[in-house]
Amino acid sequence: VVDYNADTGKLEPPAVWDEASQKFTGPGGAVLDATATASFQFHQVSVWALLQRALADFEDASALGRPIPWAFEGNRLILVPHAGYGQNAYYDRASKSLQFYYFDSGDATVFTCLSADIVHHEFGHAVLDGIRPLLNESAHPETAAFHEFMGDLTAILMTVRNHTLRRHLAEITEGRFDRATTVSSIAEEFGQAVDNRPYLRTARNSYTMSSLPPGTGAHTLSQVLTGAMFDVLVAMGDQYQQESRNLPAAAFWYAADRLGRTAIQPLDLLPPVDVNFRD
Repeated sequence: VVDYNADTGKLEPPAVWDEASQKFTGPGGAVLDATATASFQFHQVSVWALLQRALADFEDASALGRPIPWAFEGNRLILVPHAGYGQNAYYDRASKSLQFYYFDSGDATVFTCLSADIVHHEFGHAVLDGIRPLLNESAHPETAAFHEFMGDLTAILMTVRNHTLRRHLAEITEGRFDRATTVSSIAEEFGQAVDNRPYLRTARNSYTMSSLPPGTGAHTLSQVLTGAMFDVLVAMGDQYQQESRNLPAAAFWYAADRLGRTAIQPLDLLPPVDVNFRD
């Protein structure tokens, strides 16, 4: 984590691990717990912890089963929690980093580094770029859309693999993924602040290739594949409950685990350059 703001030229002091208390601390030794969410050091730990877990999940034997190769020299992905002011966040191969920005919305400041969906989405770009670096050379619209799909897939997978959140969602939705808007809605805070919608994109949609006009942008086009993936997730959860008569939380876990295996392992089988939705 390198907390450098390119707009102000300021480098924030890093969070420090206190061995005695077994906790991260900020300036002055303040413990970075749930009461310290306004601290930039809390933001640093948050984005690091989210992606440390995501990295472990992708490298697990049930997923890729090996270390992720980055598309740049070196073995560390740099995280920049407060890269500058703006409604933006992105993966940048040249600087080997994920860049997260912040902006004002009414009386509040929205930090993209605190949105798990946005953090995981950008990480998905970095993962796919490492596995298939030549996709960036393609002019095929579905290839660019596949990159965006990979980001949203990562956000959804990491949501349902969070044990506490998954059990809560299973309880309040009675095991119905199609009712779990927290799973299907991507970047809720960002969408509310920027577009006055309850999400930036949604996996619960009815887009098809034939319903979109030629020249549709990659973000919108990606929702065709994201919607199809979400339909599979819903069907997996429903089938598991019907066949095994297990509790909703167990069905949610089964569906998330199966989707992870189904979607992540075959990434190694993608063509090297032009990827389309049929692939």
